[in-house]
Amino acid sequence: CGLPVSTIWGAVLLALPCLATAQSVTTSGSVFPNPTPNPSPTWNLVSMPIFVGNGAAGSLAIANGGTVTNTGGNAVVGVNAGGNGLLTVDGPGSQLTVNELYDGFEGGSGTVRVTNGGRINAVSSGANGGAINLGQQVSGPPIAGILTVDGAGSTVVSDTLDVGSDQQASLTPSGGASIVTNTIAIIGRNLGSSGSASITGA
Repeated sequence: CGLPVSTIWGAVLLALPCLATAQSVTTSGSVFPNPTPNPSPTWNLVSMPIFVGNGAAGSLAIANGGTVTNTGGNAVVGVNAGGNGLLTVDGPGSQLTVNELYDGFEGGSGTVRVTNGGRINAVSSGANGGAINLGQQVSGPPIAGILTVDGAGSTVVSDTLDVGSDQQASLTPSGGASIVTNTIAIIGRNLGSSGSASITGA
């Protein structure tokens, strides 16, 4: 950014240079594992599940170009009874890369927000490919999986997308955001499930 100049009583005052906001990956509450240190600019894992909100409230925030890369591993947001998870990916260059993303799983409720140019990649070269699953469970109390993608440049890419496979789930892209599915997207797959997709401002 520039250096604005102002004059007060004949004196010329220069504003201090703008400071760049640091990359940030931050967790709080029920999250396992955790980056070290916390926050960190980046977080790299291999074939390890990330649990956000496992039986309690927890959050993972990726911002200002921060990245989380879990090669061959999954992320689960809101899992087990009492689980309430929040995952946010905000700003250009901010990115989560996983094999599969579960949002609202086995009795937990999850919310995932991708905003202001953030990105989620759920892709894999494996036999089953990568996937995003909203509202999936085999047993347990009712759950909800919510995915919102808002703003130009905000992008979610997956090999398969399943919205409300077993329980309530919603998918909302808006403001010029993009959702790309490489193979198939399913809304409300199984008996008793409730999946919805609402597209605005595309």
